[in-house]
Amino acid sequence: MLSRFNMIAVGLLAAVTGNAAAAQAAPPAPRPAAGAPVSQAPADPQFEAAKNFVSFYTFNRVAYKQVCDKQAVDVSVFVNAFVNENAGVYAKAMSVLQAHGITEANVMAKLQGTIASSEPDVRQALQASAAKENAGSTPLDGCKFLAANGEKLAGDLDFKTSHPEVIQALNGNAR
Repeated sequence: MLSRFNMIAVGLLAAVTGNAAAAQAAPPAPRPAAGAPVSQAPADPQFEAAKNFVSFYTFNRVAYKQVCDKQAVDVSVFVNAFVNENAGVYAKAMSVLQAHGITEANVMAKLQGTIASSEPDVRQALQASAAKENAGSTPLDGCKFLAANGEKLAGDLDFKTSHPEVIQALNGNAR
């Protein structure tokens, strides 16, 4: 349940960061000459993949921790396992974003509002996860379940398996 929620959230977050990051990174397009055919520049699949992954990564690294901190539950095992398992892909994605002038601080600034507004959804996902696992029925129970099973749950959030096409594009192998 937890991983299904995250896959839904990544689509929403990528859309938010995609528009803002693209607007920040792309220079204004030159106006076509009068009578010239209008064509769009081809999308940069590697850049789009980097934004998608970094949104997923940032959301999972920050959102659950923020909610569980409010419940006084330490989920650092989950966060650390998630960060360690995704370190290589994150480094690659950030190098692509940095080549487009986007820093980690830019990413956090753009996503913080979305992460904050998603708190009710995160609480619901934690509650549903706890109920599904017969570990309780509240967000607090979900945080405790996340803390107790952090390594396994972090491993279940395998972006390479769930979105191999994004990883291929990130590595410059877009189809």
